[in-house]
Amino acid sequence: MLFAAGGESTASLLGSAAWILATRPDIQQQERDNPQLLGAFVEETLRYEAPFRGHYRHVRNDTMLGGLDLPADSHLLLMWGAANRDPVQFDAPEEFRLDRRGGKGHISFGKGAHFCVGAALERLEAQIVLRLLLERTTVIEAADVGRWLPSMLVRRLENLELAVR
Repeated sequence: MLFAAGGESTASLLGSAAWILATRPDIQQQERDNPQLLGAFVEETLRYEAPFRGHYRHVRNDTMLGGLDLPADSHLLLMWGAANRDPVQFDAPEEFRLDRRGGKGHISFGKGAHFCVGAALERLEAQIVLRLLLERTTVIEAADVGRWLPSMLVRRLENLELAVR
C-alpha cells in the first residue's frame, strides 16, 4: 500500500515544488541563499498545492461535524486543498510564504486515524530531490508549463518542462 499510494503524491509534490521554483525566482533565490529553509519550502508547497485536493469518507455512525448532523452511511468529500487555504487557519492563505507560522498546520496528509502513513517518506524524498536540484543548478526556469490535470482529487500539472543551468 505504501509503495502504490506514494507514487502519485510524491510526483505531484515534486512537480508543484519545481513549478514554484521555476516560476518564482524570488523564492528560488531564497532557497539557494538559505538551504535551511528547504523544510519550510516543502511544507508550504504541501499547503499551497496539496498533491491531493481531498478524499472521500464514509460516515459509520450518526455524528455531528461543524454543527451539521451527519447520519450514518453518509458520504463526504473532504477538500484538503480548500482547507489549506482557509483564512481562519492561515494568514494570507493565497500567498506562498516561507516564513509562515505553524508550517505543518496543513492537512495535505490527512489527520488523525487517516493520517498518511507515508508522510515522513514523502517529505524526505522531496527534500532530497529538491536539495540536489538546487545544489546542481544555478538557474531553474519553466520552459513549458502544461495545464492542471482536470481532476476532483489529484492536483498536478499534466507536464512541466524545465530549463536548467
